[in-house]
Amino acid sequence: MEHVFRDCPKALEAWSKLQIEWPQEQKYTQYKEWMQFIFNSYPNQKCKTIACTIWTLWTTRNKLFHKRIQQIEEEIKCFIENYLLELEVIKNKLPVRRIGIERCRPPEPIKIKINFDVDINNKTRNCAQE
Repeated sequence: MEHVFRDCPKALEAWSKLQIEWPQEQKYTQYKEWMQFIFNSYPNQKCKTIACTIWTLWTTRNKLFHKRIQQIEEEIKCFIENYLLELEVIKNKLPVRRIGIERCRPPEPIKIKINFDVDINNKTRNCAQE
């Protein structure tokens, strides 16, 4: 898992383009410990960028694997920046109004949760990301 998000050449280039670097001691940690380090060490906005980048790297990998569509690092960087900008615009334009009292709860300590949307390709019975 660490390889796709942190160590493969495409990931390394994406992190470089976004000017995000890891301390040397984090370069060899397992995925779960790496995520804990990120969310415990970085400010909220940088965590959003990192989470969005991880999601985008996963999407990029799936496009290559399932659809044979390859994206260059500059496309990945632009997508991440535009997506985060769009989230900020939406946040600023939408009125804040609580509908219910249900609150999102973080996972238990030692657990990290990142959601991905997936679909099953009926022909190949493989998981495909849209």
